[in-house]
Amino acid sequence: MLYPVTALKAASFDSTSVLLTWVPSPNDSSSLFQKYQLFWTYANSADSSLVKPDSVDLPRGTSSYRVTGLTHGVEYLFTLFTIPQDFAVRPYTSIRWAPAMNYGVTTLPNQTVLAIYDATYTPAGPSVINLDDTRAQASGDLYLESDLTLRSASVKGTGWRRTLFSTTHIQASDVPLPMTSFPSVSTFIDSVVSLQPQVTYFCKTQDGHYARLYVKNIPPASGAKVFVDLDISYQSTANLPYAKRTQ
Repeated sequence: MLYPVTALKAASFDSTSVLLTWVPSPNDSSSLFQKYQLFWTYANSADSSLVKPDSVDLPRGTSSYRVTGLTHGVEYLFTLFTIPQDFAVRPYTSIRWAPAMNYGVTTLPNQTVLAIYDATYTPAGPSVINLDDTRAQASGDLYLESDLTLRSASVKGTGWRRTLFSTTHIQASDVPLPMTSFPSVSTFIDSVVSLQPQVTYFCKTQDGHYARLYVKNIPPASGAKVFVDLDISYQSTANLPYAKRTQ
């Protein structure tokens, strides 16, 4: 009898690809084992006409695979089978994940520098991040206080956009960060979060867009200027967590 892989995780490598990682089947070195077979397709039937199911065969010992050529902002179902020599019972594990945009290092897609300043920085005042463009202040989503807390724009100004942070934070030394599932919707309740280096935070904008914020570095303050170095993964499809469930 063969057993499925365990700890299947996914990460949005970029806007058109997903990185999958897992712990190989305990039968990986057995003579009964033949190969792994990974299938992926749109998770929702309404999207099934957009792409046909695809698959790839993977040899024993494989513990990760990057699926490319996907469509940004659409949820996929990834199913990894453990295939025996006789093609009989094929145990499997599945995960649902949606590719998301990644704003790496310190630039947005239009190459505008992503500078996050504290609210007291002059002469411009608070420089507020907007996760889908570079509009500032009342139309933005986030800003950084000098105490190194990242805050919803609504905290600073009445009527400004509201962003909620998840109470789930994950220590991580690098990105992308493979996960078994995205934080539960019910955890997005905080308007302020204290930042620490090499920690991943999660937020949801007023329009329902989810994002992952990885604090790569917090350089020493330079005079009145305080800033952090972020890697941002942003889901441009509203109300679509990166992952909904695994099985």
